[in-house]
Amino acid sequence: MAGSPSAAWLLEMRKGTVEPVVHCSIALSGTTMDFHNWTCGGLDSTVTGDPLLSDMASVSQQTDPVVRSTQMSEVTLTLTDDGKIRGLADTQTLYNSTVTIKLGTANLALSDFVVIFKGPIIRIHPTPGQVLLKVADMGSLIYEKRSRRTYYSAHPFEVMKQMLLDSGVVVGDIHTASFTPSNYSDDISHYCYSSKQYYTGGEHISSKTHWRYDYGGILTLDNSAFLILDCRDFVDETLALTRTSMFIDTDGKVKLQHYNSSNAIVKHFTADEYSEFSQLEEDVQIYNEIECQMVNNKGQLFTRQDNASITRNAKQPLQIDSSYLSPVTGKVRKQPGGNPGASDQVLGFCGTRNLVAGVSGDESITADRPCYWMNRCEIFKGTAALTYDGWVQGNQYTTHDRFIDDDGDLTSDFFVGPVQVTLNGMATRPFAGNQADIDNSEHYVYDVTILYDFASYVLERFSHSAPKIQFNLSIEYAYLEIGDFISLDNDVFLSTELDLNGLDSAVKFEITQKEITPLGSDVGVSLTCVYATQTSPPTRTLADEIGDMYKIMSPSALQSDIDLGVMANSVIGGGLELGLGSGLDGTVSEGIGASASGWMRQIPPDVTFRAVANRDNYIGIDGITGTISVMSGPLGGSEPPLKSNEIRLGKVVSGASSLSSAVDLRQFGIASVNQIDPLAVAPGLFNLWNNSFDIWPNTAETPPGWDYDQGVILTDFERSSTAHNSVHSLKTLNTATNVRFNSRKFPVDPNKSYDASVYLQTSAAFALRMDVYWYKADRTASSVTASVIITNANLSSTGAWHQKNSIVTPPSDAAYGKFVLFRAASPGGVGYFDDLKFREVPAGFRAKTPSAGGGTSIAKDTDTAIVFTAETHDYGGVYTTSGGSAGRFTAPENGVYEFTYTAQVQCAAAPTLVAGYLLKNGSNIAVALGAHQSVSPFTASVTVQSGPIELEAGDYVTPSLHIGNQTATLVTAVDDSYFSGRRVQ
Repeated sequence: MAGSPSAAWLLEMRKGTVEPVVHCSIALSGTTMDFHNWTCGGLDSTVTGDPLLSDMASVSQQTDPVVRSTQMSEVTLTLTDDGKIRGLADTQTLYNSTVTIKLGTANLALSDFVVIFKGPIIRIHPTPGQVLLKVADMGSLIYEKRSRRTYYSAHPFEVMKQMLLDSGVVVGDIHTASFTPSNYSDDISHYCYSSKQYYTGGEHISSKTHWRYDYGGILTLDNSAFLILDCRDFVDETLALTRTSMFIDTDGKVKLQHYNSSNAIVKHFTADEYSEFSQLEEDVQIYNEIECQMVNNKGQLFTRQDNASITRNAKQPLQIDSSYLSPVTGKVRKQPGGNPGASDQVLGFCGTRNLVAGVSGDESITADRPCYWMNRCEIFKGTAALTYDGWVQGNQYTTHDRFIDDDGDLTSDFFVGPVQVTLNGMATRPFAGNQADIDNSEHYVYDVTILYDFASYVLERFSHSAPKIQFNLSIEYAYLEIGDFISLDNDVFLSTELDLNGLDSAVKFEITQKEITPLGSDVGVSLTCVYATQTSPPTRTLADEIGDMYKIMSPSALQSDIDLGVMANSVIGGGLELGLGSGLDGTVSEGIGASASGWMRQIPPDVTFRAVANRDNYIGIDGITGTISVMSGPLGGSEPPLKSNEIRLGKVVSGASSLSSAVDLRQFGIASVNQIDPLAVAPGLFNLWNNSFDIWPNTAETPPGWDYDQGVILTDFERSSTAHNSVHSLKTLNTATNVRFNSRKFPVDPNKSYDASVYLQTSAAFALRMDVYWYKADRTASSVTASVIITNANLSSTGAWHQKNSIVTPPSDAAYGKFVLFRAASPGGVGYFDDLKFREVPAGFRAKTPSAGGGTSIAKDTDTAIVFTAETHDYGGVYTTSGGSAGRFTAPENGVYEFTYTAQVQCAAAPTLVAGYLLKNGSNIAVALGAHQSVSPFTASVTVQSGPIELEAGDYVTPSLHIGNQTATLVTAVDDSYFSGRRVQ
């Protein structure tokens, strides 16, 4: 809050005429240099110093109310070049010496002066008769600093304080209370930071410098990563995401001011207390959609928005990155009762400060201080303290990780990390409609508490605009500080976005810039302030739904790679081709590959390996060491799973003394998230990703794009090289366990029809089943039709590929579909699934007369609508056979269509006219004249073809017939008369 000047200082500054004194003090080695601008004598005896200050620029400090990045404030002091300065320059180093600048009057004791700036001298510039000293604020000391110091279970403010100390700021120059987490117990005291993370995207300290004491006292090297912190980046991110400003306060200390809209104002200004008011036109900020990107996992994203503001102001997005305060911290484990827990040594969750010792008080999560975890696109909200499980197989997990100091050296201190943390006080799936599209287990969880709170802050403050104002004050108000709230009476202000016409004490503004002019003819204070809140703010509707990573569906295995910040899962960038070489020695060509751990290896040409005789030899390269590995197995046996960090290259088959063949098993496709076109993740033609199982790099894992919920991989099903097309298929084995394989959900349109097909093969007569399951937009099961069977019959012959397909139309509430492949227990043989397709079929139909024969009567000389009641096919449900709309084709969507209509009729006598019509919305669009035979009974026929016509969704087309001078009926042959149509583009 604002500084507390003495009563004597306020009395002096409120005088009608104020002659300010600027007093400067430079702390030097063994001495202090004092100087000021007063040259007329009369200063209080406690205000010492030679009157050397001839001029001084205005002092300005500022912050940005959204990102709050640190501003490097500077002030220039102009000193008279005299013997005093020259003498000090001969014996002292002025550079980096700290200058304290205070403001007062000649009648005040120095103890009553108010600090207006403090910091190191960063430049000395002599000119004729003068010496210029450029002074920066103390916060600038961390700008170029990089820290090796490690942190565990620390509040970000505690980390910032340590950075200041490591940068040379003495503890007496830090406003300790503002860096103390417990002083923010109402909203951010549970925030936490640990520099050791499960995965990071920053620079790592080498594991050679870090030792771990494992259970039992064994000393081992630790593989896990610590971040080398770029201090300025860390400080900027912390200030932004915690809604906090850092500045030099009126006591000359580095201080934090955390934004809290419930804080009281420090001063209300009446109209006669300020001058030169203006409502600034630039930078009127409106943000109503916040996209938060977690940089350290290269692509994780969630969004939050204000729907009321979007309706009123259109979409105004803000993007923010987080590298430090949104760590990935473990894999999700579902606990009894449904609460999610995170395993794999958890570090860094909000609320985990002193977790092992027991969280309590303001360090704990409560209903007022919730935390948020992100699992894929779903957010879990916890409102009770986290709990942890410190036991694994009966032994307490006691990894004693040593701390590293700022020089990168080990300290004697250590910390203990819990194995598993459980989120408590969580409503079941609290953000309904955006549940993760997979089972929660085995997937990473991210702590997005700080990002979530930041997004809420921006939307609450900026979604209806935050106008900026500026006005001038007397020098008395130099004690106000950055981040203070003020209000003022003003009838000029106008904001239709905020429904404000004028200002009063009901509207708060935050001071974002303070400029003090202490000398010259314009002595005073200028404030720039940004709207904070008002007693009755405009309506806001903050969306509970959190946006998907890419706002589309993504395959499971691909997202696992995204979780780790890589797009590589044992894949090849180029080269690394197997050669047969000589004897049992094979070769690997030059190339580059990446393992699932994210490591990439490039090897030189002519690397050799030795195969085992009379075996299948699987060749790989270790992604960390670059060494070639050989795993041998029986000839014709199953491919073994990948070893840790292995990049699989291929298989060589060996005889007794030589290699007979090489099978290429390389998986190509190293790419970063930024190089992936999101549309390529869910391609359009088949709507199904990895539809023929060709991307299946590791036999011990399910292929990308697929999951299973019945059966065991490598026991009940496996990857097979018996493929209908390309290289792989899904093979089900003859076991006593059901196998159920599920595709990722893919988008569907209920107004379209699709051809769902699969190729099957069995070694015996049994059924392989495929269904399509339907899901609504919130990814819950369709309320209209849950699923449809594509095939569930024994194959007519075995040992050959059979295609099974069906035309399906999604139910009216469907937004997604999913393939489910099923094989019942103990089938009596092995089975194969391959080349699944889910291809859009253009809307179309064919309808004819019913099997009972015609009978439709056509009156003479009258246009008669013809209704065909027996459909041969109807893709998309576009033709109606009964009810008030019987006989109509209705366009399901805008497009170009073609129609054909044929009618054959019998008449008692020869008609004078036979005319057929096609009508759009009741108006003719096509006509054709028919022919008739004069032999009794008289027969007439006509065929009308529309050619391409453009229809909008909801337009309808019907057939009609006109017989001149004779009554008639449709012929009895069922296929002689029909009406058909289809969409052509």
